[in-house]
Amino acid sequence: MRLVSFLFLLFASGAIEQEPCKPIIWSGSKRLVFEDFCGLPDSLDRYDARSFFEVNYDYIIDYDTLSYDIYTLFIRTDSWIKHNDSALVAHERLHFDIGEIHSRSIKRKLHLLSGKRVDDSVVYNIFLKERDSQIAADALFDSETQHGTLEKQTRDWEKRIKIMLDSLDGYKEPKGNVFVIPKN
Repeated sequence: MRLVSFLFLLFASGAIEQEPCKPIIWSGSKRLVFEDFCGLPDSLDRYDARSFFEVNYDYIIDYDTLSYDIYTLFIRTDSWIKHNDSALVAHERLHFDIGEIHSRSIKRKLHLLSGKRVDDSVVYNIFLKERDSQIAADALFDSETQHGTLEKQTRDWEKRIKIMLDSLDGYKEPKGNVFVIPKN
């Protein structure tokens, strides 16, 4: 009995280390694959896929320095695809890329605050406006590509997204600092 318990603990600890469906941090070198979608498809949903991502942010204003940590996460447990289709996976990846564009845009806007008077409300408003912009961009992407079914429009969006990511390349690092003047 003691041997069985020991083996079970080894097996259980190995499973915990693997964390097969943990979120994926956006990376230019990591392409989503069908297996990254761990959520259960909603059979009643009219769409063939749903991807969920979030722009995580943490920041602190410490005297004259605004320090931040901002990154885009693909939430695997909530994301699903009804059938393995490379075009569908690629379309969902572009949504993830749009999230990364907005993550970088937030960082760019924070750097534009350099030397300015800043408090939490200024930073929070940047996050809110960028979140609204991201929602609008995702909706426009789906509308113009008919959820990825229009090949030419999807290729056009791929090019636009690459250009936007490249233009914000200086803001790809999650962590950064900005010199600011604290509001009192």
